[in-house]
Amino acid sequence: MNPNHTSAALKTAALLAFGGLLAGCDSGTRQLPPDKQAIVLESEEQARQSKLHEAPPNPNGQPPAELATPPEPEWRTGIIEDHAAPFPGSMFRLENQWQQVAGARHLNVYAGALGEDPQQGVLIVQTTPVADLANPSAPVFVQTPTRAGALRIVSENGTVLTVRAEDGSTYLFDAASATLRAQ
Repeated sequence: MNPNHTSAALKTAALLAFGGLLAGCDSGTRQLPPDKQAIVLESEEQARQSKLHEAPPNPNGQPPAELATPPEPEWRTGIIEDHAAPFPGSMFRLENQWQQVAGARHLNVYAGALGEDPQQGVLIVQTTPVADLANPSAPVFVQTPTRAGALRIVSENGTVLTVRAEDGSTYLFDAASATLRAQ
């Protein structure tokens, strides 16, 4: 409620109580001096106006559809070809990514190459607690042992990914432990 409305309502109640007008009289403004009558009438008008602008009752406790927050989109899982990495292009050149929910964490693996050295393949792992999507972990960079070109995720088996470099080299990458080994 507006503080001015509250103040006016309190003034009105006090005037009515002191004037002995709360015991069954309508407004009793005729018994008050003209300046106090004006205050009572103004207060009654404000109360009437505030009733006109009250929100309708909400029986189900939900906000109206136009104010409701849209649901969180479903977490995409698997190998994803059409998504941007949350890293600048000068740092990382994305080929594709993989994401999955494992336990209480979202696992994201971004495959590609270093932005400053496109021949150096790299995987970037980032985990995010399911209960706190606003606080992902610091990214972990895992480079290939040789400069074999950008990496691409080609298949998955649980959290173990098969990754292929531009030169055809193949690696197995365990996303849960962030370990890479040649196949």
